[in-house]
Amino acid sequence: MRFRVAIALLVVLIVLLILQGNVSAFEPPNVRHHPGFPQNMPMTVKVGQTATMTWEAVDNYGWSGWRDVVRRSLNTDSDDPQSAGRVLNDFLRSEGRGQITIREARAGETPDLKHFAVNTAFLEAKCGTWATACIYGGVPLPVPAYYKAASMITWGYASQAPVVIHETCHTLCRACDQYVGGCPKASDGTWAPAVICTGNKDSVMDCGGAAKTIQQFDYDTFRLAYPANTPFLQQTPITYPFWDGDEWVFESGWKYSPSTPSPYYGTPGNWVHTNGTQEFAFVMVVEGGEQWFNYRENAYHMKGSTFWRHVGGSEWDCLSFCFGSQ
Repeated sequence: MRFRVAIALLVVLIVLLILQGNVSAFEPPNVRHHPGFPQNMPMTVKVGQTATMTWEAVDNYGWSGWRDVVRRSLNTDSDDPQSAGRVLNDFLRSEGRGQITIREARAGETPDLKHFAVNTAFLEAKCGTWATACIYGGVPLPVPAYYKAASMITWGYASQAPVVIHETCHTLCRACDQYVGGCPKASDGTWAPAVICTGNKDSVMDCGGAAKTIQQFDYDTFRLAYPANTPFLQQTPITYPFWDGDEWVFESGWKYSPSTPSPYYGTPGNWVHTNGTQEFAFVMVVEGGEQWFNYRENAYHMKGSTFWRHVGGSEWDCLSFCFGSQ
């Protein structure tokens, strides 16, 4: 049977038909399935060789902002930290692997993926009357994806981006849908008779309030789509500190953003730990001013002064090296 991915995301009709409290995903509920599709899809072959996926946004509807939606949703240099490219690279980096590039095709360059914003009649002819978007993932490049612009243009970016990421993952990640009726059932390989969204937050490949971007399961699907010897999957020791596109990351777990204002100092340059801990925390008002605790330095500080006292120390002192250690 010819491989064809033409699956819809965020379908209003389906969402309205979901039986509250009675949605069962797969066997048992909430167990996800990686697809059985071959690894040699045209997209994964190309990306595996070049570590780059290019796209083109085609507006056949009259949506002037369509190109920007695709760019922000996908690019590795997007201003959205939840873009597909940035999240995939975050996962790859966390495992000491290489990086990929997702970008718009340059002038004269044939894109790997073409995102078409189309009218409702065209979309329904390509994808079905209940669809918001679909993609034909196994065809030769460029892979076409179609989006119902009349619906999506009325949404905010936060709802538009997951649709673009979902459809892109079908071909970039070799992913199949994770709602009921998406991937074949594990027991007998058959497809469910109806599509039912689960709304589970552990995959962007579900629907009905699912994740807004790539999750661990989706990254695992992406990684398994490529042979183990793919260059960008090779692991190397992480060298600290490294720049992740927004901030410096240190081995201690602290991250420094030179452009983010510090809530303590009020000037650009802010430290936050990967666990979410802010650098400073208020302790109390004492004689002479406010006493704060600096988690990064494990020291107390009198705000507005040069006086510090490390935990275990007995004297307040001007410790200039406090600002130089990580």
